[in-house]
Amino acid sequence: MLKVENHDGIRKLLPSIEGLQVLKHLSLSGCCNLVELLDSVGKLTSLLYLNLDYTSVSALPDSIGGLESLLELDLSSTPIEELPHSIGGQLQLMILQESKIRELLESIGTLENLEELTTHDCDILEGKNPSEITGLSRLEILNLHNTKVSRLPMTINRLFNLRELDLSFCDRLQLLPNLPTSLTDLKIKSPSLLAVPDLSNLTSLNHLIISDCTYACVRTTKQSSIFERGRILHPNLSYLGRLHKLQSFNVDFCNPTMHPTDLRSLSQLWKLEITCANLRLLIGFPSSLKLLNLQGVKIPIEWSMFSNLDNLCHVLLYDCGFGEIEFDKVIGQLKNLQSLQVFEWEGLVRISNVSSLKEHQNLFVTKCPQLIEIELEPSSTGDCSSIERPLPDALKLEKLCSLKVRDCASLQKVPNTRCTTAWNCPRAGPYEKSRAAKREGGKESAKQRGNRRKSGI
Repeated sequence: MLKVENHDGIRKLLPSIEGLQVLKHLSLSGCCNLVELLDSVGKLTSLLYLNLDYTSVSALPDSIGGLESLLELDLSSTPIEELPHSIGGQLQLMILQESKIRELLESIGTLENLEELTTHDCDILEGKNPSEITGLSRLEILNLHNTKVSRLPMTINRLFNLRELDLSFCDRLQLLPNLPTSLTDLKIKSPSLLAVPDLSNLTSLNHLIISDCTYACVRTTKQSSIFERGRILHPNLSYLGRLHKLQSFNVDFCNPTMHPTDLRSLSQLWKLEITCANLRLLIGFPSSLKLLNLQGVKIPIEWSMFSNLDNLCHVLLYDCGFGEIEFDKVIGQLKNLQSLQVFEWEGLVRISNVSSLKEHQNLFVTKCPQLIEIELEPSSTGDCSSIERPLPDALKLEKLCSLKVRDCASLQKVPNTRCTTAWNCPRAGPYEKSRAAKREGGKESAKQRGNRRKSGI
């Protein structure tokens, strides 16, 4: 094994390296001034692993084909634009992440032993992948994340061993051909998608992500916002009920008005992240759910939908579109539910009936700028005049494990109990100040205790 890593004084390898006939592992990772590989490297016939990531090597010599034993080749973050036609041998893993590769060679089909191909973040890899890719009969992992690939070969379904396919942030991808039925992990994210792909034949899928949105982070608020919207008007996911092995599912369409979808038969599904304007279009949730993230819901939630979710542990409500959350006893009766999070909800004004939550449950409320009050009791009016009403008995919230509120600039009323904490809620009045005073008091006490220890008291 020879490791010469993160050394900026190396510009090229000495010709004498060809004498290392038994060398099996060569890593030049991070040698940023290394610009050339000599032909002599092709004489390292025992080499199994070659790592050139984060070097300045701009081309591989044709002699690379002489590495008959090479199993793994890492060209991540190099300026290499083309692969030599001679590349081949017994290669099982090729990593081109963040490299400048423009297209995959038609001769790539000769790499019949290749098991993993990663072109993650090759943002200039464009066009369609050659049909010869289907010659990679042993390929198990194909990662095209964040590339400019616009089409996949129609024969990709012949990759009978392919388990993982990552097409996330392939923003030019419009349509998909039939995919291999061997897939267990599939990610599809493209604002150019023209239709929801029919995945009904992928009955081996364990994990599925599908989206027609592209998000960007707004630096001033550190919040994500839609950067590019998709074109699918009424997503149809009715085939989901056939994917009986599905364990996690993330679906995010810019137009969240979908066809009625029944999820009850997905008995292995434990994680669901979904953007859906009307939850009533979801005919039912599977009782196996442990984690549920709901985004973009436009009408109040009917908690009765949750009554069969005895395994549910965590719920996240994100960026929804109605003004009040009113909990009820169904939520409190979920014995395994540990946390409910309300996050980045622009139009939320009131949270009520918090007293229905139980001692093992935590409520976290973050970045809800218009939230005015959090009530223990059910809501009795449709406005916010209840701010002036006296606080209900705080003991009704004593069983709640914790209530934590952060970055809610308009919040004026929050239950003042031992389990309540708030940060950056300037209008919360005495709640915020009393906690600040308590913290200062705690610091003083610690200081005093330290002085006593130093004095030997």
